Amino acid sequence: MNIFNRLIKLYNKNENSTKLPLEDYTTEILVGILENNKEKLDLFVNKVLKIRGHNFNIKSQKKYYLNNDSDCIIDIIIENDEIICFLENKVNSFEGNRQLERYKNVLHNLKKKYNKEVYLRYCTKYYDKKEIDGIDFYQFRWKNIYNFFCREKRDRIIDSYLEFLRGEGMGSEGEFNFDDLVVLSKMNSTLLKVRECLEDIKYIFEMNFGKSKESTNQYGIWRYKLCPFIEGHKYDEIYIGVRFVEIKGSIVPYLNCGFCFCSKLENRNSMIRKMNELISFDFVSENEDFIDGEFRKPFSDILSSENHFEEIEKWYIEKIKKLKEFINETPYLNWNLE
Repeated sequence: MNIFNRLIKLYNKNENSTKLPLEDYTTEILVGILENNKEKLDLFVNKVLKIRGHNFNIKSQKKYYLNNDSDCIIDIIIENDEIICFLENKVNSFEGNRQLERYKNVLHNLKKKYNKEVYLRYCTKYYDKKEIDGIDFYQFRWKNIYNFFCREKRDRIIDSYLEFLRGEGMGSEGEFNFDDLVVLSKMNSTLLKVRECLEDIKYIFEMNFGKSKESTNQYGIWRYKLCPFIEGHKYDEIYIGVRFVEIKGSIVPYLNCGFCFCSKLENRNSMIRKMNELISFDFVSENEDFIDGEFRKPFSDILSSENHFEEIEKWYIEKIKKLKEFINETPYLNWNLE
């Protein structure tokens, strides 16, 4: 086991530790590698960030203030005498509330103050297309960083980092193989079976949560606009379906049933407390933008049953019932389920 995986294991053994801040952890390793090799840092800026120049410096987690807006803590700041670049990194999350827009505003302020060229860069693990106007903006994926280090001169630390990135599903083989083509050929028939399962359970979903705003597709059924006072927010839904989760570089299909909720709520703490009291979710996530609670069942668990469709329907009914109990216990949220 390499040094970075050992550190994660040590962190997780601490009973008093919270969930590992994977984005910060991954970012700080990257900064540590680049700040100790100025030549590699310049190449990183030129080839990955696509910014010309040399003699760059790098630092992380610097806080900037904005008048009449939320403060910003920037993941990575890269600069020299002529240039300032902000790099925001995402691993298992997506952009926060107006995050890139606020970073752009900070950069414009710095441009006026220091008369430097400014650049905004955005790195993600998953596809998360953004359009940011009014600044030199470019986005890429962690696989681009992985491929950069693969091509450049390597040492033991970089090899360990590459192994760590692969383990977290952030590396890339860069090409399809025969097995990939076999999977693609089977995908359509598999999704048709999933659709049939969801059609069978749709009436129970709508009986409990109201008419779905989206028709059944290959992956799930949704009910949007749960609460009138957060209408229009993208994290506002109850859903059932199938989710494909990346685990250690492999895609694993799960049955899922849960909700995403905008977290800009006066009753946020009460909601989280009720979640902990009433429901034991298999997956829970929260940040400044949303609260997400989800039941999950590996699709592989279904294969041993005699009747797959019956087993799936039974699981969905059980989890829908638990969600409805939670809704009945939280009337102060004014659920919009008619």
